[in-house]
Amino acid sequence: MPFDIAPGDTCCTQSWAGFEATPLKFLWLAFDPAFYCRWARGMVQGFSNDNGSIVTALNPADRGSRVTFYAAGLVP
Repeated sequence: MPFDIAPGDTCCTQSWAGFEATPLKFLWLAFDPAFYCRWARGMVQGFSNDNGSIVTALNPADRGSRVTFYAAGLVP
């Protein structure tokens, strides 16, 4: 996404092979922090263990282990 999009309502249209999809309306915020991790089904919010599993209350990271995450929206 371009860095110069002003906060507020904006529309986005996807096009491919000469066809244009219905425009979608988005509300862009000045910042909206979130943490993401890669998973078999794409990017999801959260952290992942070294083995690729998602860190949850039922699947916690081991003490001293490494977790991976991606952050977005941290700079106001």
